[in-house]
Amino acid sequence: MSKPEPPSPPATPDAGSAPRRTIPRMGARRALAAVAVAAVAVGSAIVGARALDDPVGPGGRDPAPAMPAAAPVGNAGTAAGLPPLALVPGLPERPGTEGLTAAQQLEALRPLLGPDAGADLLVELGSVLQSLGRGPEAQRAYEDALERDPDNLAARIGLILVPAAIGGADALDAADAELATLEQAEPREQLITFNRAWVAIYRGAPVRARRLLERTVDLGAGTRLGVTADTLLRAFDAGRAPAPAGP
Repeated sequence: MSKPEPPSPPATPDAGSAPRRTIPRMGARRALAAVAVAAVAVGSAIVGARALDDPVGPGGRDPAPAMPAAAPVGNAGTAAGLPPLALVPGLPERPGTEGLTAAQQLEALRPLLGPDAGADLLVELGSVLQSLGRGPEAQRAYEDALERDPDNLAARIGLILVPAAIGGADALDAADAELATLEQAEPREQLITFNRAWVAIYRGAPVRARRLLERTVDLGAGTRLGVTADTLLRAFDAGRAPAPAGP
């Protein structure tokens, strides 16, 4: 059984923000499955925090056209069928990497690595390695990033997520608790809030995930992370219809 979830800092939407949409309790599992499918549709592109489709406004296109059947939700509370859990750093997309798979991104990064590689490049490397399921190598990349920049927040978050990617429900709970502590200290850091929402999706916690995604948008709707959070919220909406009552 998962541990109780630590509280999130209260959202502070700007005046005039649209009312929050809620997930019907009976539809929470279906909504989570829809987001799981959306995350799979993102694939390796989520490493660069690209939206599933072009950014859309009210009345815009479906952000995940031709979405396949919903993925099942595992017994441990994490969404089955998702790509490996990885840091979503929200860094600017590197020229020439548009549309590449994680393996192709890794090959594109290799020529740039060396003794003078900057912390952001190493964070990007760590995220790509995580998305390929190569946790120990990702950990070394994040540690190297922190050696170059001890205050690098993305590298710190990446290190929190490395054990969570392989440790099951308890490790995901521990990662969420650590991210919650970071969030309490830095409540305006969108990077923390989005990655905490990402962990919530893997934990199978749709209500928590949605609240954190909404807060991510509040912290900056036009950023890469804000656009991606909005896309995932649309996936929630697509799957929020209540499931039929059981016998």
